[in-house]
Amino acid sequence: MSRSRLAPRSLIGLAAVALALLTSGPGLAQEDPDAAASPSAAPASPTTIEARPEGTWTVTAFDAWGEGLSDPLRGSTLTVSLLPAGRLEGETACGTYVGGYTVDGERIRLGVISKGAEPCGDRRADEDFALSQALALATKWAPSSAGLDLLDDDGRVRVALARQADGGVAGDWTVLGYARSGGDLGGVLEGTPATITFGADGLVAGSTGCRLFDGQYSAEADRIIIAPIDVVGLPCSGAERRQDRRLLELLDSAVSWQRDGAELTLRDASGGVLIESEARVEAPTTTTMEASPVPTTPVEPSTPPE
Repeated sequence: MSRSRLAPRSLIGLAAVALALLTSGPGLAQEDPDAAASPSAAPASPTTIEARPEGTWTVTAFDAWGEGLSDPLRGSTLTVSLLPAGRLEGETACGTYVGGYTVDGERIRLGVISKGAEPCGDRRADEDFALSQALALATKWAPSSAGLDLLDDDGRVRVALARQADGGVAGDWTVLGYARSGGDLGGVLEGTPATITFGADGLVAGSTGCRLFDGQYSAEADRIIIAPIDVVGLPCSGAERRQDRRLLELLDSAVSWQRDGAELTLRDASGGVLIESEARVEAPTTTTMEASPVPTTPVEPSTPPE
């Protein structure tokens, strides 16, 4: 992979970013009504997730000036997050940037509207700007062997992305909080631990703190569908019953997930937080070691006093 220089920031570059935003505002593109009306189109399975570019990615290379792909500077970690509702976020050495994107089939448009202002030095500031330029020039997306490529109209790769190796959604999770009916987050009831286990085999199980549940789930990129779910046991009463019903409702409503180390968040279609959880760590097993036999000298039994 060839390395090319990072051009300095310029008014022309800023205009390119602004133009990209004018031609594509935040929000997902509408579906083609003609395609939806086609009688030959087979209905999608309710548990099938369409392959899409959404998710959090690590930038492995980018090309802002048409001079070939450049690796990130040594020590730089560049990310691109394509979030629900057309929200674009990411990180560079200069901080967090935000913007918007649209997707229509294989077409994609991205634009950065605000960049981080952390002190990062001239070279990393140029890198930060060059990445926003490369994103603005991308018009198509395609899967790659490493993850995802963002290409321009000529098929030139402008940004090469790799899936972040964070372990995915699979694992054992303890629910820390969940959205109440008004949208505010609250903790689980004391003494009623709620858990979720996403298996690598597509099975989900857990507890609402009242009843056990199990079922199936599908996850691709940051998208998730949890259905169907079966519940085992009799309903509780009072606050425990309300928690039970609410958690099951939120699991059914989840459409995306986000993992940050040992924390997993389930979100709705608008990006709102439904359930916050943390990785459940099993208590270490205590191993009892057998004491080594200690040689002893036989002792004559004492004569009981008369």
